[in-house]
Amino acid sequence: MRMIEKNRYTIRGSVYDRETGDPIIGASIKATYADRVFTASTDPSGDYLIIFPEEVKRARVRIEAGFIDYVSLATETEVKDGDTTPLNLDLIKVGSRVPTRYYTEAENQADKKPRF
Repeated sequence: MRMIEKNRYTIRGSVYDRETGDPIIGASIKATYADRVFTASTDPSGDYLIIFPEEVKRARVRIEAGFIDYVSLATETEVKDGDTTPLNLDLIKVGSRVPTRYYTEAENQADKKPRF
């Protein structure tokens, strides 16, 4: 694992299947800050890491996650100076019953601890 430079913002987490709890390999993650977009894909463990350039300061970032045959998810999080923001995401398979709160419930994304 490579070292992350001090004073850089990062978002790190995992993407899971909400019903099974299995990691989703190859899920796309998109982080939008102002008019800039940063992307990542999950690895074989379902983990991802987004490292922002130094000029990105403390800010709210829009995060979108998606994968084939899953309902896309969008949420927001705050990145803080020099910190790694943990953000695990649960996706629901298309055709599954989607809870009403799924689209607005950002707090459910922080309830799982990162597996790092």
